Amino acid sequence: MTTNNPVALSALVRPGAIVTQLWPAAPEEAGGTIRALEAIRGEDFFEAAMIAPVPDAGERRDVAAMVADGVPTLTYCLIPVMGEKGWNLSTGEGALRRRSVDSVLGLLDEAREVGAGAVMVGSGPAPSEPAERTAALGRLTESFDELCAAAATAGLQVVIEPLDVLVHKKQTLGYTPEAVALAQAMARHGAAMSLCLDTSHMTLNGEDIVDCLALAGSYADTLHFCNCVTDPGHPLYGDHHPPLGAPGYLDVPEMARLMAAAVRIGFFTPERRIEVCVEVFNHNAGDFEAGRAIMRAGRSALERAWAQAAAGAF
Repeated sequence: MTTNNPVALSALVRPGAIVTQLWPAAPEEAGGTIRALEAIRGEDFFEAAMIAPVPDAGERRDVAAMVADGVPTLTYCLIPVMGEKGWNLSTGEGALRRRSVDSVLGLLDEAREVGAGAVMVGSGPAPSEPAERTAALGRLTESFDELCAAAATAGLQVVIEPLDVLVHKKQTLGYTPEAVALAQAMARHGAAMSLCLDTSHMTLNGEDIVDCLALAGSYADTLHFCNCVTDPGHPLYGDHHPPLGAPGYLDVPEMARLMAAAVRIGFFTPERRIEVCVEVFNHNAGDFEAGRAIMRAGRSALERAWAQAAAGAF
């Protein structure tokens, strides 16, 4: 790859948009998810989208029709509802883990109804005692054995996003080596799953992002460029999904550095074309145009970062 023969970003990745961040009120609004997907498709740039569960059956059918008509490929993200309902796939409370697994299983039909290709989940809150995390990770593996088997039958892939362990979201699964170990365990059991890596969570976990990308390799099929504030004394310390730049650490030049590294280590390849998103939260949840502006700013950031990465010939 050289600057004399520039490579388009879309040749190596699938740009994505996250409806749960851009229009967080969409699931509660009649037609909200449809409107969001129409806005995403209207950009003629994004190839993937992540949506929250759609409670209305009629709207699910409408979403499926859009998918059939060429709307970006969909991931059905269950993480928000898991948090709202208190579901935990790694808890030592047997009844709660059973209820949590059953609840996720119950949403697989919805994911299939909308034409999604994947469902995304989180592990659930970490145990209060750090020493109990090893046992919790074992229970998570047991939950995933069941979820992955059912998802495969439904024609779906299971994606898990490792979150931060100690700072903000405080989830059982966060550190990249543990996430890779889970993916490897599923592979040994004959189940397909993948990882969604997030720059905010890797940073808050004290991990080197490039090292994480290299370690995760083909087990990861999604990367979120998400900013975070790393100063414990700042009111936005943690994973609050702020815009790029100060007071957070992630800006366009840093994105460009990470993109260039992703190419060098083979994380971005034309064969895999992983999904890549800029994740910024719309705090004006009822303002549709605010979400559209954030979406377009994310697109601009991806394009500018890629131009900078390509200018350095990776």
